[in-house]
Amino acid sequence: MTNRNDDLELLGSLTSERAPSALEFEGPLPPADGSDLTAQWCTEALQAGGVLGDATVTDVRSSSLGPDTPGFFGVLSRLHLTYDRPGAGPATVVAKRNSPEEFNRAIASSMGYYERECRVYRELAPALPLRMATSYYCALDADRFVLLMEDLGAARVGRQSSATSVADVAAALDEIAKLHGRFLAPDSLAALTWISPLDANAAVFDAALSTRWPGFAEHAARTIRPEALRAAEQLLGRMADVIKHLSSGPVTLVHGDYRIDNVMFDLPPDPQRPLIIDWQAIAVGHGVFDVAQLIALSLEPATRRAVERELLERYAASGENESGASVSRDDLYEAYRLALTFPLAVGIAQSDMDTQQAGSDTEIWVQRASEAVADHGLPDWLR
Repeated sequence: MTNRNDDLELLGSLTSERAPSALEFEGPLPPADGSDLTAQWCTEALQAGGVLGDATVTDVRSSSLGPDTPGFFGVLSRLHLTYDRPGAGPATVVAKRNSPEEFNRAIASSMGYYERECRVYRELAPALPLRMATSYYCALDADRFVLLMEDLGAARVGRQSSATSVADVAAALDEIAKLHGRFLAPDSLAALTWISPLDANAAVFDAALSTRWPGFAEHAARTIRPEALRAAEQLLGRMADVIKHLSSGPVTLVHGDYRIDNVMFDLPPDPQRPLIIDWQAIAVGHGVFDVAQLIALSLEPATRRAVERELLERYAASGENESGASVSRDDLYEAYRLALTFPLAVGIAQSDMDTQQAGSDTEIWVQRASEAVADHGLPDWLR
């Protein structure tokens, strides 16, 4: 286990030149903790968000969204709201707040995750060709963050820790292809200056992998294939190069954390279209960055091997339909092979952390990512 103070010092050195958030908002500051989500605070927030008019919240009751909902960078709860007049506002909302852990919060804040999610819902959502949850209020103050959004309790949430169906992965690919295709033209990204390229955080991922490697390698020989272990070792000091490659070429908007955990299914009125959540890591890069995470981490290795090429073809065809531009299948496969290294590196970086995100057991994460890298190998330039 590494020392968290050392981690924070390293993180600060890697992100010291990043500009502070310039996000402005009208309404109450983010609460210090969940107990501060009072009736008065909710009234002020929903009024500032244009949801409530002159009505007021008279009572708030908080409940859990389930035992597997805590995240690494934030916490979720369901707020049950009572108003001074029936039907004045939503009966329930989901509150997403910053992590209570200083280390987790420092990572998210220094990498701009909280600001990006606020701005996605406030500024970008209307332009996205996707189903999006309705945002009622969002505020950011240093490393404190809060987002009030639509309660999608009727949805079925993807679970990385279980056996995801090929049909769910295919539907999620179709949906993300709409985003990638829409923003593939260079002029479509020109106004989105607040969205950084993937390689803006490249040094952080390189440092995280190198820091965690000794402890991981000591135990990994018993759990992952030798080919994957050798490939992971070859990535030491090279993840910045990998991410820079994935930040060039035909770039578009990428979700950045496109795991099945962040996809919701079976929502009315169109249960065939999934809805994507958790936009903290949105960036500009190669669309295959999202594709590799989704396929490698969602499916059992045997299933992935059987359908991988078919899913890549489906993604390419969907992207062509949306953008009108042709996609080279050879180039797509080579980029996919490179992008598979990222979920492996992240899994190793998390291997000694308490990162039991919703449905994302680290052991399953590393096992599936390592199998994918072992199956495909590394590009020649990384060997």
